Amino acid sequence: MLRRVGILPALIGLTLTAICLPSLVLAVWLTQRASSEVLARAQDAASSQAAASASAAEGQLAGPVQHLLWLALTPEVQSMLVPGGQRAAAAEAALDAFLQRQVASLQLVAVYDAAGRLVAAADRTKHPLAQDAHDAPWFVGAVSEIAIPGGLAPVHIAVAGQETRRLRYACALLRPDNAIGGVALVEADLPELVAGICGPGRLLLDGQGGLLAGRPLDGAVVGGSAPVRIRGQPAVHWRLQVEMPEDEALAGLRRTQTALAAATLVAMLCAAGVALWAVRVVARPLSELAENVRVLRRDGLDRPLPEVHGPRETIAIAGAVEELRREVLQRNRDLAEKTEHLRVVAEFAADWELWLAPDGRCLHCSPSCLGIAGRPAGDFLRDPGLLWSLVDPRDLPELRAAQAAATLDVPQVAQWRLRGSEVRWIEHVVRRVRGNDGEDRGWRATLRDITARRDLEQRLRHAQRVQEIGRLAGGVAHDVNNLLAVISGQAEMLKRNPEQIDRLDRILTAVGRGGGLTRQLLVLSRRQASDPTPTDLAKVLRETADLLTRTMGENLAFDLALGEKPVWAECDRTEFGQVVMNLAINARDAMPGGGRIRLGASRVDGPSGPYWCEIEVSDQGTGMDEATIERIFEPYFTTKGVGKGTGLGLAIAQAIVEGSGGTLAVRSALGRGTTFTIRLPGCEPAVVTPTEYGLRALRDLRGLRVLLADDSRPLCELLAETLEATGAVVSTARDGQEAVEVARHMPGLDLLIIDVSMPRLGGPEAAALIRAQRGMVPVLFITGYSGDRQTAVAATPQAAVLLKPFQGKDLLRAAQALLAGTGPA
Repeated sequence: MLRRVGILPALIGLTLTAICLPSLVLAVWLTQRASSEVLARAQDAASSQAAASASAAEGQLAGPVQHLLWLALTPEVQSMLVPGGQRAAAAEAALDAFLQRQVASLQLVAVYDAAGRLVAAADRTKHPLAQDAHDAPWFVGAVSEIAIPGGLAPVHIAVAGQETRRLRYACALLRPDNAIGGVALVEADLPELVAGICGPGRLLLDGQGGLLAGRPLDGAVVGGSAPVRIRGQPAVHWRLQVEMPEDEALAGLRRTQTALAAATLVAMLCAAGVALWAVRVVARPLSELAENVRVLRRDGLDRPLPEVHGPRETIAIAGAVEELRREVLQRNRDLAEKTEHLRVVAEFAADWELWLAPDGRCLHCSPSCLGIAGRPAGDFLRDPGLLWSLVDPRDLPELRAAQAAATLDVPQVAQWRLRGSEVRWIEHVVRRVRGNDGEDRGWRATLRDITARRDLEQRLRHAQRVQEIGRLAGGVAHDVNNLLAVISGQAEMLKRNPEQIDRLDRILTAVGRGGGLTRQLLVLSRRQASDPTPTDLAKVLRETADLLTRTMGENLAFDLALGEKPVWAECDRTEFGQVVMNLAINARDAMPGGGRIRLGASRVDGPSGPYWCEIEVSDQGTGMDEATIERIFEPYFTTKGVGKGTGLGLAIAQAIVEGSGGTLAVRSALGRGTTFTIRLPGCEPAVVTPTEYGLRALRDLRGLRVLLADDSRPLCELLAETLEATGAVVSTARDGQEAVEVARHMPGLDLLIIDVSMPRLGGPEAAALIRAQRGMVPVLFITGYSGDRQTAVAATPQAAVLLKPFQGKDLLRAAQALLAGTGPA
């Protein structure tokens, strides 16, 4: 029978009929009808009680009127109104005796004359009373009532104060001629006045619902209220509220609910018996089926589902589960075969592989990201913005531009730094991808850690510079020793004859040449950023030829072919000198037996626009074949022997030239030598515009207040003496911190001359603190390192840099140019 009909529909119908429907109907009826009716009747009863209590309260509130009338008719009060009546002390004693004879709710009695001045008063609470009440509302109300013949005026009632909870009763005192002789006043304590009426569950409330007397009941209550009117105060709307516990009102209803709950319990017991019978028929087979499914999930889909006995619904479910198991098992096998090669490629790739959806979500991330970025693949799959947060902000625009420009056929390459405690460079190759249906599927990216490669390139580049410095060291040392000998000899001569000023000029000239040599060494040894400025290319060729002539040996000679027209280009002077030096060194290596190297500079004017600069470096060496020429600019390609070259010189030279907007080309043939040609866009020569300030005499700095800071005491004293000789007022400091303190106490500051590198606090930092105190003071930085020039000027506006060593006239020119707004040349 159960297999044919099914047990579940019968069980559901029985449960709804036996339990749910009767319980629901009774609960709704009791909640919405019986409860509301019982509470409504209780509220009506409370309202009736409130009306009776309100009437009694009105009578109690009118009680102090009788005391006021007694006060007004006492002989002592009447005698106070007669001129020359009782004195103040006797009057107050009379009022105090009257107050002691009255009920405890009466708190105060007082008498005022017709002008509103206090004659006498007695108060149980001893609180201050106004001495003059001629404009008080209760006084004005009392004297304005219509007098009654016979010597007594109507009573005026007022609320003394919401905080004190008092009622004030006042009436005018009339003389025998019906003239107002004064005002009698009594005040009663409101809670004491209605203490017999108000109590637990009986409350006296003001117009805003504030409690005046009585005590509310705890818990839920049912209540009713009635108005309480005060004679003479139509604007006061008090109410008397009666409360009764809600539990008492609903006690009968609760007994009915208890009976209903007992009936429901009986019905539930019946349903439980039916359910127990159903468990044996339906629940056990379903439990067995569920347990078999859990075994499949735990042990896999390879084992068939055991046979299940029970109603036909249970048997049908078991059959559907078995069919689903076979189908899923077969699909898993097919999918595993198709994706095995994809898994190997994705999980064992050395590079970091990414697939980004068009909306920016990460659809695939290879496990190699952990070794490159330090984050597991799951982090990138959960957070679409994680990749961009790891990119250094300086490289983010380039990476976004590369991704935006990537297409299906043309991938884009970008290099960016990984944000973190150490610098790591990532090469990012990205291209657009599409699905089989032609729809856009986002971007496919391959990321590779190239930190080691970039570091190796940088090390090799620096090693090449160090190698060239070693070659120059012998010749430079000889020249420097000669300069020192000249300086020493001229100084000895000055000791014998101080009037020989020409010898001092020779010393200064020698020092200038020594400074030029040291700057050239710094250019070759430091890694400094590109600083494109208008550069005289012919002058750079002459200086390079002079430097290399002393270092490359006697069997090499340089020929200069410089045109008559000026040849100026916008480039970094240091980097251009490095390019020419690299080309000249390659020319020397191509001529082992010696020869001549030609350095040429010419100007090619355009038909109707800017001109071009052509720089040629030619040698008479062995030359190169076509195969070598095709690879000559490749990094690490070299024709020299092992240990004699890095293969980076020409690659670096080409990068520098192209970075300045030019080109680097080569012509060569075996046995006929080689010629490298540099083409750069020309520019106008750098010209410093003279100003009125700059045309003054070099020694005209009279009256200027100058702060000079340098950690070298001899140099600081020498510069101070030079500035004071021009009329300047100079203050000195040994470091940046001392300079800040000195500037704080100076009466004025026109110029700050400060060394860039000092102990405790550097020059740029000290200048910023001084400007915060004294405003935008012009700053002249002095330094012995050329790399500090860009750093100091870029970080500080209205500033200039003067490189050491320099002469006194150079310092004065730089200071005057800065003050004139032109800056040092």
